[in-house]
Amino acid sequence: MSRSAWALLVALAIPATVLAVAPGRPAPTFAVEGKDGEKLRLEQFRGKVVLLNFWATWCKPCQAELPRLQALYERFEGEGFVVFAINVDNARTRGKARDMAERLGLRFPIGFDPDQRVPALYDLSRMPSSFVIDREGVVRYAHAGFEAKDEALFEAAILRELRRSARRGTPPSASE
Repeated sequence: MSRSAWALLVALAIPATVLAVAPGRPAPTFAVEGKDGEKLRLEQFRGKVVLLNFWATWCKPCQAELPRLQALYERFEGEGFVVFAINVDNARTRGKARDMAERLGLRFPIGFDPDQRVPALYDLSRMPSSFVIDREGVVRYAHAGFEAKDEALFEAAILRELRRSARRGTPPSASE
């Protein structure tokens, strides 16, 4: 096999191994503990466009990404959009994660998964990882890693889903 053919094969295989939950498939459901000890379930956001994000305090790209997710949340919150962020730090560092969320002014729902059961459902191998999930619970966009330019990709995916549901006449949210 030529070197260029091998490089192409490797390049095509990488995205499949980074995020196993592919667009067009139902998002795996789960429940985690929220900031105040309450149970947070992915299903409770059905009827909204969800940006599901996985992050950790030790992850430098996560630290850069979270304020941008807050900005997207503030921009689209009234249109039936929510960011649901899952922190995967271990139980000993949960306080550090709470402090970080408070320091960054994060107002969107945050769940804690110290046993990393939810990342296993999504077969994650990289932090941060994000998924845009439509109002019916189907993954429409998946992304691993974060660079500043990625914010535009998230925004485009969010807008596409908000517009798609508006064209179908789907109400902004089942709870609004």
